[in-house]
Amino acid sequence: MTSDAHSGVKIREIVRIFKMNNLKNQFNDKDYGIDIKLIAFFLICRDSKLNLKQRIRFDKKEKTLDIDIMLNLDLFRKIQSREKFEIVRDKLKIDTQKAIDKFCFKSFNEKQFMKDFTIWIDGINTL
Repeated sequence: MTSDAHSGVKIREIVRIFKMNNLKNQFNDKDYGIDIKLIAFFLICRDSKLNLKQRIRFDKKEKTLDIDIMLNLDLFRKIQSREKFEIVRDKLKIDTQKAIDKFCFKSFNEKQFMKDFTIWIDGINTL
């Protein structure tokens, strides 16, 4: 997980929370199939005037699924860290499911992955 955000919204703080909760290694020992090796999240929180569009990309050779998580800069300037975290957590679940649904993976246990991902992400309550 990484971010591209206006410095005033402190998205790095949110990224740090996920990394502290073992995001990188949480799913390494689980077998969901051979179609996806890595899912990379990019938290994007920029001015809407830039007209940035969400990118969802799958690299077949590397077996990586890249997902942009689009966040509202105006909203994130106004809200506290706890609310930011909750929005990011909810968008991660929704956008991950949307990204997986976009591609037709033959050997990926989507149901089990999303169940494990949801349990893990819902269990993060620290800020």
